[in-house]
Amino acid sequence: MILRLLHPLAALRTGMQVAMAMVMASCSTPPSPPQPLPPPGHAYRVAQVERPGGHAAYVSCVDCPAPTRKTLPGADKHSAAAPVPRGPVQPARAPAPRPPRRFTAVLQFDLNSATLTAQARAQTDAWAAVLRLSTHVQVSGFTDDLGGPRLNARLAEARSQVVMSALRERLDGLATAPPMSGTGKPLCCYVSDNRSEAQRRVNRRAELHITVPEGPELVRALQALPLTARLHELGSQPAALMGDARTNASSRPTQP
Repeated sequence: MILRLLHPLAALRTGMQVAMAMVMASCSTPPSPPQPLPPPGHAYRVAQVERPGGHAAYVSCVDCPAPTRKTLPGADKHSAAAPVPRGPVQPARAPAPRPPRRFTAVLQFDLNSATLTAQARAQTDAWAAVLRLSTHVQVSGFTDDLGGPRLNARLAEARSQVVMSALRERLDGLATAPPMSGTGKPLCCYVSDNRSEAQRRVNRRAELHITVPEGPELVRALQALPLTARLHELGSQPAALMGDARTNASSRPTQP
């Protein structure tokens, strides 16, 4: 009876001894030798390489073999992003140039005369700075209703020509003078009724239309004009007179 009880205990003890022996044997296995340091300037990296039989494995290496499995020919032909087509590069658009400014002025003449008065000469002198910036000047000569058509035709044409001659004198020395054109318009286009001498005096005139590109030089030239040589800007309010900024500020709602 006692032998029967001891037999299971002996078997249990024997099993435990075998297990302990296996554990001790595994702990006594010498560790793998340390990985040598890589050459200077190199470092270990992990790469996926092809093994015989078509199997892949990851290895630690310095000079890893190429190509790896992920870079074998045709591996990424379906996953590679298609190149995005690009059209021709459009150059940046330059800002649109500002439109030129247009001014008009009037010179008065004496009865039956095509000679500039002292005041008219002073006006053309004051306009020299603006004229030097202009790109075109149009001069038109007018008359009152006195006299016949032939006399007034000659008078209107002579007034336009004498004004253009005076303007060219003010532009003497300019390398490229602006083009000028003149015409006579007799017995028409009155700005006042011809019922009195004062009204006829207003009609005996020459009108100038001056085209000038926008710019800081034009602004300075307009601000330097005296009140007696003011210019009217076309397209602005009737009171927009371009002249002396100090004496004409109240009559010029917009700055040049």
